[in-house]
Amino acid sequence: MKKTTIVRASTLPGENSYLHELVYSNWDCHAYQNYARWLATQNDPRGAFLFEFADSLNDLRNKKLPRSGQYPSIWENLVGLTLAKYVSEDFCYYDFDVVSLHPSIMQMCEPSISITPTLCDDGKFEMGESKFGGFPHLPKSKSWPAYEGVPMGFIGQLNLEDFHETIVAQKLPSHGLLSFFLFYDANGGDIPAIHREDERAVEIIYTKELTDLGRVAPPEVLILGNSVAPACKLTLTEGLDVPESRYGDGSSRFSEDIVNQCGEDELQEVMSGFAYELHDHIGDSHLFGCAHDGAGWAPTLRNNKNFLTLGSEKNLDWCWLDDYHLHFSISADCDEIECLTQAKVDIC
Repeated sequence: MKKTTIVRASTLPGENSYLHELVYSNWDCHAYQNYARWLATQNDPRGAFLFEFADSLNDLRNKKLPRSGQYPSIWENLVGLTLAKYVSEDFCYYDFDVVSLHPSIMQMCEPSISITPTLCDDGKFEMGESKFGGFPHLPKSKSWPAYEGVPMGFIGQLNLEDFHETIVAQKLPSHGLLSFFLFYDANGGDIPAIHREDERAVEIIYTKELTDLGRVAPPEVLILGNSVAPACKLTLTEGLDVPESRYGDGSSRFSEDIVNQCGEDELQEVMSGFAYELHDHIGDSHLFGCAHDGAGWAPTLRNNKNFLTLGSEKNLDWCWLDDYHLHFSISADCDEIECLTQAKVDIC
Protein backbone atom coordinates (compact mmCIF):
# COMPACT_ATOMS: atom_id res chain seq x y z
CA MET A 1 0.00 0.00 0.00
CA LYS A 2 1.33 3.41 -0.97
CA LYS A 3 2.34 5.69 1.90
CA THR A 4 1.78 8.99 0.07
CA THR A 5 -1.42 10.86 0.98
CA ILE A 6 -2.82 13.41 -1.49
CA VAL A 7 -5.34 16.00 -0.30
CA ARG A 8 -6.96 17.77 -3.24
CA ALA A 9 -9.25 20.81 -3.35
CA SER A 10 -11.59 19.35 -5.97
CA THR A 11 -13.88 16.54 -4.87
CA LEU A 12 -16.18 15.86 -7.86
CA PRO A 13 -15.39 14.09 -11.15
CA GLY A 14 -14.71 16.75 -13.78
CA GLU A 15 -14.31 19.54 -11.22
CA ASN A 16 -10.56 19.91 -11.57
CA SER A 17 -10.76 21.58 -14.99
CA TYR A 18 -12.98 24.38 -13.62
CA LEU A 19 -10.71 24.95 -10.63
CA HIS A 20 -7.73 24.93 -12.98
CA GLU A 21 -9.40 27.54 -15.22
CA LEU A 22 -10.08 29.74 -12.19
CA VAL A 23 -6.50 29.66 -10.91
CA TYR A 24 -4.76 30.15 -14.25
CA SER A 25 -7.13 32.89 -15.39
CA ASN A 26 -5.89 34.89 -12.38
CA TRP A 27 -9.28 34.46 -10.72
CA ASP A 28 -11.22 36.10 -13.54
CA CYS A 29 -14.88 36.88 -12.82
CA HIS A 30 -16.07 34.76 -15.76
CA ALA A 31 -14.03 31.80 -14.49
CA TYR A 32 -15.76 32.10 -11.09
CA GLN A 33 -19.16 32.15 -12.81
CA ASN A 34 -18.33 29.18 -15.05
CA TYR A 35 -17.21 27.19 -12.03
CA ALA A 36 -20.25 28.23 -9.99
CA ARG A 37 -22.68 27.32 -12.80
CA TRP A 38 -21.08 23.91 -13.19
CA LEU A 39 -21.28 23.24 -9.44
CA ALA A 40 -24.95 24.22 -9.55
CA THR A 41 -25.59 21.63 -12.28
CA GLN A 42 -24.09 19.08 -9.88
CA ASN A 43 -26.48 20.21 -7.12
CA ASP A 44 -23.43 21.24 -5.11
CA PRO A 45 -24.15 24.12 -2.67
CA ARG A 46 -20.68 25.51 -3.35
CA GLY A 47 -22.15 26.89 -6.58
CA ALA A 48 -24.32 29.42 -4.72
CA PHE A 49 -21.39 30.11 -2.41
CA LEU A 50 -19.10 30.94 -5.37
CA PHE A 51 -21.73 33.18 -7.00
CA GLU A 52 -21.97 35.12 -3.74
CA PHE A 53 -18.21 35.25 -3.33
CA ALA A 54 -17.60 36.47 -6.90
CA ASP A 55 -20.18 39.22 -6.40
CA SER A 56 -18.55 40.39 -3.16
CA LEU A 57 -15.13 40.58 -4.85
CA ASN A 58 -16.47 43.41 -6.99
CA ASP A 59 -16.79 45.60 -3.88
CA LEU A 60 -14.83 44.27 -0.90
CA ARG A 61 -15.31 47.52 1.01
CA ASN A 62 -19.08 47.38 1.11
CA LYS A 63 -20.18 43.82 0.37
CA LYS A 64 -19.95 41.11 2.99
CA LEU A 65 -18.00 37.99 2.10
CA PRO A 66 -19.75 34.64 2.49
CA ARG A 67 -19.01 33.01 5.82
CA SER A 68 -15.82 30.97 5.84
CA GLY A 69 -15.66 27.51 7.36
CA GLN A 70 -18.67 26.17 5.47
CA TYR A 71 -16.44 24.06 3.21
CA PRO A 72 -12.97 22.47 3.49
CA SER A 73 -10.32 25.12 4.16
CA ILE A 74 -8.22 23.72 1.31
CA TRP A 75 -10.92 24.57 -1.20
CA GLU A 76 -11.78 27.95 0.37
CA ASN A 77 -8.10 28.87 0.28
CA LEU A 78 -7.57 27.86 -3.35
CA VAL A 79 -10.59 29.80 -4.63
CA GLY A 80 -9.23 32.91 -2.89
CA LEU A 81 -11.55 33.28 0.11
CA THR A 82 -8.81 33.14 2.78
CA LEU A 83 -6.88 36.01 1.20
CA ALA A 84 -10.00 38.09 0.46
CA LYS A 85 -11.15 37.69 4.06
CA TYR A 86 -7.79 38.89 5.36
CA VAL A 87 -7.82 41.89 3.01
CA SER A 88 -11.38 42.92 3.84
CA GLU A 89 -10.98 42.57 7.61
CA ASP A 90 -7.50 44.02 8.13
CA PHE A 91 -7.34 46.86 5.59
CA CYS A 92 -8.09 49.41 8.32
CA TYR A 93 -4.70 48.77 9.95
CA TYR A 94 -2.81 50.42 7.10
CA ASP A 95 -2.49 54.03 6.00
CA PHE A 96 -3.33 53.27 2.39
CA ASP A 97 -6.03 51.44 0.47
CA VAL A 98 -5.13 47.77 0.84
CA VAL A 99 -8.47 46.71 -0.65
CA SER A 100 -7.56 48.36 -3.96
CA LEU A 101 -4.46 46.13 -4.09
CA HIS A 102 -6.47 42.91 -3.92
CA PRO A 103 -6.73 42.35 -7.72
CA SER A 104 -2.97 42.91 -8.15
CA ILE A 105 -2.16 40.58 -5.27
CA MET A 106 -4.44 37.84 -6.58
CA GLN A 107 -2.64 37.95 -9.93
CA MET A 108 0.65 37.31 -8.08
CA CYS A 109 -0.68 34.28 -6.20
CA GLU A 110 0.63 30.84 -7.09
CA PRO A 111 -0.90 27.41 -6.52
CA SER A 112 1.27 25.09 -4.49
CA ILE A 113 1.47 21.65 -2.92
CA SER A 114 2.43 21.63 0.75
CA ILE A 115 4.59 18.65 1.73
CA THR A 116 4.24 17.30 5.27
CA PRO A 117 6.74 14.57 6.23
CA THR A 118 5.97 11.86 8.80
CA LEU A 119 8.51 9.29 9.99
CA CYS A 120 8.14 5.87 8.38
CA ASP A 121 10.15 2.65 8.06
CA ASP A 122 12.27 3.03 4.91
CA GLY A 123 11.83 -0.62 4.02
CA LYS A 124 8.05 -0.24 3.70
CA PHE A 125 8.05 2.13 0.73
CA GLU A 126 7.06 0.85 -2.67
CA MET A 127 9.80 1.22 -5.25
CA GLY A 128 9.67 4.73 -6.74
CA GLU A 129 7.27 6.11 -4.13
CA SER A 130 7.49 9.74 -3.04
CA LYS A 131 9.41 10.22 0.20
CA PHE A 132 12.00 12.33 1.99
CA GLY A 133 15.13 10.77 3.49
CA GLY A 134 16.03 7.10 3.66
CA PHE A 135 17.83 5.44 0.74
CA PRO A 136 17.12 6.61 -2.83
CA HIS A 137 15.48 4.43 -5.46
CA LEU A 138 17.69 4.74 -8.54
CA PRO A 139 18.10 2.91 -11.85
CA LYS A 140 20.55 0.06 -11.43
CA SER A 141 22.86 1.73 -13.93
CA LYS A 142 23.00 4.96 -11.88
CA SER A 143 25.63 5.45 -9.18
CA TRP A 144 25.22 7.61 -6.06
CA PRO A 145 26.04 11.24 -7.05
CA ALA A 146 29.24 12.76 -5.66
CA TYR A 147 30.86 16.19 -5.48
CA GLU A 148 34.62 16.25 -5.98
CA GLY A 149 34.71 12.57 -5.10
CA VAL A 150 32.64 12.93 -1.91
CA PRO A 151 29.11 11.44 -1.87
CA MET A 152 26.29 14.00 -1.76
CA GLY A 153 23.35 13.87 0.59
CA PHE A 154 20.05 12.40 -0.59
CA ILE A 155 17.18 14.79 0.12
CA GLY A 156 14.24 12.85 -1.25
CA GLN A 157 12.28 11.74 -4.30
CA LEU A 158 8.96 12.78 -5.82
CA ASN A 159 6.86 10.45 -7.95
CA LEU A 160 5.23 12.71 -10.53
CA GLU A 161 2.12 10.53 -10.82
CA ASP A 162 1.20 11.75 -7.32
CA PHE A 163 0.73 15.25 -8.74
CA HIS A 164 -1.04 14.29 -11.96
CA GLU A 165 -4.53 15.42 -10.90
CA THR A 166 -3.46 18.52 -8.96
CA ILE A 167 -3.68 22.14 -10.08
CA VAL A 168 0.11 22.37 -10.49
CA ALA A 169 0.15 19.23 -12.67
CA GLN A 170 0.39 21.21 -15.91
CA LYS A 171 3.87 22.24 -14.82
CA LEU A 172 5.09 18.66 -14.51
CA PRO A 173 5.47 15.54 -16.65
CA SER A 174 2.67 13.04 -15.96
CA HIS A 175 4.98 10.27 -14.76
CA GLY A 176 8.53 9.55 -13.68
CA LEU A 177 10.63 10.12 -10.58
CA LEU A 178 12.61 13.19 -9.51
CA SER A 179 15.44 12.44 -7.07
CA PHE A 180 17.21 15.29 -5.25
CA PHE A 181 20.85 15.25 -4.08
CA LEU A 182 22.84 18.10 -2.53
CA PHE A 183 26.34 18.42 -1.12
CA TYR A 184 26.31 20.19 2.26
CA ASP A 185 29.36 20.34 4.53
CA ALA A 186 27.67 21.10 7.86
CA ASN A 187 30.99 21.25 9.71
CA GLY A 188 32.13 24.20 7.63
CA GLY A 189 28.66 25.58 6.91
CA ASP A 190 29.40 25.23 3.21
CA ILE A 191 26.83 24.60 0.46
CA PRO A 192 28.93 24.98 -2.73
CA ALA A 193 25.85 25.10 -4.98
CA ILE A 194 24.91 28.32 -3.18
CA HIS A 195 28.08 29.88 -1.80
CA ARG A 196 30.12 29.36 -4.99
CA GLU A 197 27.28 28.73 -7.45
CA ASP A 198 28.90 25.39 -8.22
CA GLU A 199 26.30 23.45 -10.19
CA ARG A 200 28.27 20.22 -9.66
CA ALA A 201 27.24 20.23 -5.99
CA VAL A 202 23.56 19.61 -6.70
CA GLU A 203 21.99 16.90 -8.84
CA ILE A 204 18.34 16.34 -9.71
CA ILE A 205 17.82 13.03 -11.48
CA TYR A 206 14.76 12.38 -13.64
CA THR A 207 13.95 8.71 -14.12
CA LYS A 208 11.21 8.32 -16.74
CA GLU A 209 10.62 4.58 -16.44
CA LEU A 210 10.45 3.03 -12.97
CA THR A 211 10.75 -0.64 -13.95
CA ASP A 212 14.48 -0.95 -13.22
CA LEU A 213 14.81 0.78 -9.85
CA GLY A 214 16.72 -0.45 -6.84
CA ARG A 215 17.13 0.76 -3.26
CA VAL A 216 20.66 2.18 -3.15
CA ALA A 217 22.79 2.46 -0.02
CA PRO A 218 25.49 5.17 0.13
CA PRO A 219 28.90 3.97 -1.10
CA GLU A 220 30.71 5.02 2.09
CA VAL A 221 30.29 6.94 5.34
CA LEU A 222 28.75 10.34 4.61
CA ILE A 223 30.04 13.59 6.10
CA LEU A 224 27.91 15.66 8.47
CA GLY A 225 25.27 17.45 6.43
CA ASN A 226 25.03 14.63 3.89
CA SER A 227 24.08 11.88 6.33
CA VAL A 228 21.15 9.60 5.52
CA ALA A 229 18.06 11.28 6.96
CA PRO A 230 15.25 9.30 8.62
CA ALA A 231 12.75 8.14 6.00
CA CYS A 232 9.47 10.05 5.91
CA LYS A 233 6.23 9.41 4.07
CA LEU A 234 4.61 12.51 2.58
CA THR A 235 1.21 14.17 2.79
CA LEU A 236 0.65 16.41 -0.24
CA THR A 237 -1.97 19.16 0.11
CA GLU A 238 -3.10 21.70 -2.48
CA GLY A 239 -3.01 25.35 -1.52
CA LEU A 240 -2.54 28.95 -2.60
CA ASP A 241 0.54 31.02 -1.85
CA VAL A 242 1.28 34.73 -2.06
CA PRO A 243 4.80 36.07 -2.76
CA GLU A 244 6.89 38.64 -0.94
CA SER A 245 6.67 42.17 -2.33
CA ARG A 246 10.18 42.05 -3.84
CA TYR A 247 12.12 39.79 -6.13
CA GLY A 248 15.48 38.41 -5.10
CA ASP A 249 17.29 41.36 -6.71
CA GLY A 250 15.32 43.83 -4.57
CA SER A 251 13.04 45.09 -7.35
CA SER A 252 9.33 45.37 -6.60
CA ARG A 253 6.64 43.04 -7.90
CA PHE A 254 4.22 45.99 -7.90
CA SER A 255 3.92 48.70 -10.53
CA GLU A 256 5.77 51.97 -10.06
CA ASP A 257 2.47 53.79 -9.48
CA ILE A 258 1.52 51.45 -6.62
CA VAL A 259 4.99 51.70 -5.06
CA ASN A 260 4.82 55.50 -5.19
CA GLN A 261 1.35 55.50 -3.70
CA CYS A 262 1.92 53.01 -0.88
CA GLY A 263 5.66 52.86 -0.26
CA GLU A 264 7.86 49.77 -0.70
CA ASP A 265 8.34 49.15 3.03
CA GLU A 266 4.60 49.27 3.62
CA LEU A 267 3.96 46.88 0.71
CA GLN A 268 6.55 44.54 2.17
CA GLU A 269 4.72 44.59 5.50
CA VAL A 270 1.38 43.87 3.86
CA MET A 271 2.63 41.01 1.70
CA SER A 272 4.54 39.44 4.59
CA GLY A 273 1.33 39.60 6.61
CA PHE A 274 -0.57 37.82 3.84
CA ALA A 275 2.16 35.16 3.60
CA TYR A 276 1.97 34.61 7.35
CA GLU A 277 -1.83 34.29 7.16
CA LEU A 278 -1.54 31.62 4.45
CA HIS A 279 1.37 29.76 6.06
CA ASP A 280 -0.82 27.07 7.64
CA HIS A 281 -2.05 26.19 4.15
CA ILE A 282 1.43 26.11 2.63
CA GLY A 283 3.79 24.84 5.32
CA ASP A 284 7.57 25.04 5.43
CA SER A 285 8.12 22.57 2.58
CA HIS A 286 6.17 22.86 -0.65
CA LEU A 287 6.25 22.30 -4.39
CA PHE A 288 5.87 25.46 -6.51
CA GLY A 289 4.10 28.26 -4.66
CA CYS A 290 6.45 31.08 -3.55
CA ALA A 291 9.76 31.36 -1.74
CA HIS A 292 9.75 33.10 1.65
CA ASP A 293 12.33 33.94 4.28
CA GLY A 294 10.08 35.50 6.91
CA ALA A 295 11.66 38.94 6.57
CA GLY A 296 10.03 40.23 3.40
CA TRP A 297 12.75 39.05 1.02
CA ALA A 298 12.92 36.00 -1.22
CA PRO A 299 15.65 34.46 -3.37
CA THR A 300 13.47 34.11 -6.49
CA LEU A 301 14.73 36.42 -9.23
CA ARG A 302 12.58 38.22 -11.78
CA ASN A 303 11.59 35.88 -14.64
CA ASN A 304 12.13 32.87 -12.36
CA LYS A 305 9.68 30.90 -10.24
CA ASN A 306 9.94 28.76 -7.16
CA PHE A 307 10.06 25.04 -7.91
CA LEU A 308 10.63 23.45 -4.50
CA THR A 309 11.05 24.83 -0.98
CA LEU A 310 12.42 22.65 1.82
CA GLY A 311 12.18 23.82 5.40
CA SER A 312 14.53 22.84 8.20
CA GLU A 313 12.58 19.76 9.25
CA LYS A 314 13.23 18.21 12.67
CA ASN A 315 11.85 14.82 11.59
CA LEU A 316 14.55 14.65 8.94
CA ASP A 317 17.38 16.21 10.96
CA TRP A 318 17.47 18.93 8.30
CA CYS A 319 18.99 22.20 9.41
CA TRP A 320 19.88 24.37 6.44
CA LEU A 321 22.56 26.54 8.05
CA ASP A 322 20.69 28.48 10.77
CA ASP A 323 17.22 26.87 10.36
CA TYR A 324 16.75 28.53 6.97
CA HIS A 325 14.79 27.30 3.95
CA LEU A 326 16.37 25.65 0.92
CA HIS A 327 14.88 26.85 -2.37
CA PHE A 328 15.07 25.41 -5.88
CA SER A 329 14.04 27.84 -8.64
CA ILE A 330 13.59 27.51 -12.40
CA SER A 331 12.95 29.81 -15.36
CA ALA A 332 9.39 31.18 -15.28
CA ASP A 333 8.71 30.34 -18.93
CA CYS A 334 10.02 26.78 -18.94
CA ASP A 335 8.36 23.66 -17.55
CA GLU A 336 10.33 21.12 -19.55
CA ILE A 337 11.97 18.34 -17.58
CA GLU A 338 15.40 19.70 -18.52
CA CYS A 339 14.58 22.91 -16.65
CA LEU A 340 13.43 21.01 -13.57
CA THR A 341 16.64 18.99 -13.41
CA GLN A 342 18.75 22.15 -13.78
CA ALA A 343 17.03 24.10 -11.01
CA LYS A 344 19.14 26.70 -9.18
CA VAL A 345 19.57 26.44 -5.41
CA ASP A 346 19.46 29.25 -2.86
CA ILE A 347 18.81 29.63 0.83
CA CYS A 348 17.18 32.22 3.07
